[in-house]
Parts: sequence; structure tokens; C-alpha cells
Amino acid sequence: MVLRASYDEKLRDLEAKRIDAIRAVDVAAVATERERSNQTATVLANQVSSSAETLRNLVASTAAAVATNLQNVANQLADRLSLLEKSQYQIGGRDQQRDVAKVDMGKYVGWIIALALGLAKILKL
Repeated sequence: MVLRASYDEKLRDLEAKRIDAIRAVDVAAVATERERSNQTATVLANQVSSSAETLRNLVASTAAAVATNLQNVANQLADRLSLLEKSQYQIGGRDQQRDVAKVDMGKYVGWIIALALGLAKILKL
């Protein structure tokens, strides 16, 4: 019995050492995997940050280009409207001058007709 108890104790010690060795391997594997996960997370975080910065710059440059284009279009439209208004005012001024000339000519025609009628009456007498 003593011999059997001695072997049982040795078997228990050996089994405990075997289980401890398996646990040590598992613990080392978990630690290695945790380190790899941390490295992967760091790489992904850097990539996300880099991608976000690239997109931010792209959006900013696109917004600046669109703003410049819109400003150019607005300036062109304002110039064209300005030319149209100027042209309209000039045409309106010419039409107004023609209307004044017509009125002035109408006055002269009326005086000429009155003078001719007056002379006709005088000559008939």
C-alpha cells in the first residue's frame, strides 16, 4: 500500500505537471494571439485614420473647386445680366428719343398744316 500510495502521488504530481504544461502553452498562445490582435488593431486604426484624413482632404479640395466654379458661373451670369440691362436701357432710351422726335415732328406738321390752311383762306379771298 505504501508503494501504491507512492506511485499514486508520483502519478498525481506528473499529471499536475502535464496539465500545468498544457496550461502554460495555452496561456502563451493566448498572450501571442492578444499581441497579434493588438498589432492588427493598431494597423487598422492607422489605416482608418489615414483613410479619414485622405477623404477629409478630398472633400475639402472638391468643395473648394465647386465653390470656385459656382463663383465663376455667378460672375458670368451677373456680367451677362448687366449687359442685358445696359442694352435694354439703351434701347429704351432710343425709343424714348424717337417718341420725342415724333411728337416734335407732329407739332411741326400741325403748324405747317395750319399755316397752309391760313394761306389758302387768305389767297381765296
